[in-house]
Amino acid sequence: MGNATESIEAGRGNTPPSTWPPEQALLGLLLDAYPRELDLAVIAGELGPELDRITVERAATNLIAAGLVTRRAGSLVPVRAVLDFEARRQSSGNSVSAEES
Repeated sequence: MGNATESIEAGRGNTPPSTWPPEQALLGLLLDAYPRELDLAVIAGELGPELDRITVERAATNLIAAGLVTRRAGSLVPVRAVLDFEARRQSSGNSVSAEES
């Protein structure tokens, strides 16, 4: 008898498990697009091949509830703390790669 993961994987058919959870994909898109503000229709269009609109809406709701994203005039934007964290993460990553070269 296989474990639960094996039975879930078998039920998926040929679809490989996602390496990008919807929330991560949505937040990544918002960070890449910033300072442009995207509404759900644009986001669903960008993520459409991988995620359906209901999944995108659920991911947006989860990110808002977690305090990582906010709505601004119908658009979604990362909150300042997320933007600051990402800026620090990128600058520390760039400094490490500059030291390695």
